[in-house]
Amino acid sequence: MILLSASAEISASALLEAKLEEDHRFADSFFSKNILVRIDQNTRGNEWLSHLLNTSKTPLLLFFNDSMQLRGISDNVASDADILTRVSEVESGGCFVHATGAFLQENFTAQEQLSHLQHLFDIVRIRNTHSHSAPAAVTDSSLYNMLKESIAEHSYFYNNYLAAKISAACGDTIAMHHYTNTALAFNDAHTVDLFGLLRTELKSLTTAGSDAHSSRIGISNTIIDLGEVKNGSNTDTVILLTNLGKKDLILSSVITGCNCTAAGFSKAPIRAGHVTAVKLSYHATAPGRFSKAVIIYSNAVNGRLEIIIKGIAV
Repeated sequence: MILLSASAEISASALLEAKLEEDHRFADSFFSKNILVRIDQNTRGNEWLSHLLNTSKTPLLLFFNDSMQLRGISDNVASDADILTRVSEVESGGCFVHATGAFLQENFTAQEQLSHLQHLFDIVRIRNTHSHSAPAAVTDSSLYNMLKESIAEHSYFYNNYLAAKISAACGDTIAMHHYTNTALAFNDAHTVDLFGLLRTELKSLTTAGSDAHSSRIGISNTIIDLGEVKNGSNTDTVILLTNLGKKDLILSSVITGCNCTAAGFSKAPIRAGHVTAVKLSYHATAPGRFSKAVIIYSNAVNGRLEIIIKGIAV
């Protein structure tokens, strides 16, 4: 598969399409083994590639194998022979980046660049596929792992933006806050211009329903899985809450859904950036799966925080 993105200027993409239209024999041989896809029928196609590649440079040819693995990138195709050579290189398991400028750090090998970009393609594809599905489908841990690898190799606005969105879907407000701040720290003219709408979206994640001086609860997980517990026993766990706002955070009450769950916490003010612990104890009263709600009330803008404790008593 070859994925094309063109611009109004002279482009490798336009050159390839012109050759296919002019030379029917070449076109027949080309389409006997390959699929050609255009993504730039409107500006969204180029914007999408710019997000993933961290560049506004187009046109581009992206070469995928039949398993949808990215194997090559090119912005300079001079002839039919060049195209067929690169297609054959992909078919034989090779990889390449033939471009006038590096998409990532200049010391990255072609394989490292393609591997990094493949992670982002996979993340976007999975996220788009499951965008209307249950939250569990969207928050697969593999997405986090791929993003962490991507950010560790080369951190820039778009992969931090994706990490912030996915952590928000997981209920991980601490990670969301971290990735949002990291993304917004990229404030050079190119990034601000290209990602203006996405920057506004990220700002809304941390400011919705509050002013800049409110308190805000940060928590790493709203679902606590105790795993297997012994029936008839008590199982203790601790939930750590971080004050991500500017105003002191004060917990007013912690309500449990049944007598089998007990909670302990401090009503002392938690200063900005500080952490407090809520201690929970679950008493298994019957064998089988269980799922219990714990609701924390506070003066934070997200003051009613619901946490689920689940597991299986054996």
